[in-house]
Amino acid sequence: MSFVPVTGPATFESTLPARDSVVVFTDEHRTVALPIRAALPVLTRAHQRDDAHPTVGLLAGAVLLAMRMVAAGKIEPDQRAGWQIADLDADDQDRLERLVDARAPDHFDDPAGLVRSS
Repeated sequence: MSFVPVTGPATFESTLPARDSVVVFTDEHRTVALPIRAALPVLTRAHQRDDAHPTVGLLAGAVLLAMRMVAAGKIEPDQRAGWQIADLDADDQDRLERLVDARAPDHFDDPAGLVRSS
């Protein structure tokens, strides 16, 4: 993980199909763009780091929440995207709101939308 900067901002570049999405990690020295499948291990490890940038923390939390949805069987086929998360129940919505409240950087546009799209 040392070559991927997690102390600077990260952005999620959503595409269709979703499996082609990219996470771009940046800091003052470099920019690393990873396909989502390569970014997943980086984000799951970065979740525990105290020095991770808030955007990295938000994306890491979104990844962990999505993995929880997969494990719970809440993923369904979608004609456009390939797969999507089924409607959120009250517990899922609560988890999403707690993630956004805990991890969203100040002045961040639509963090809940970002989490839903990741």
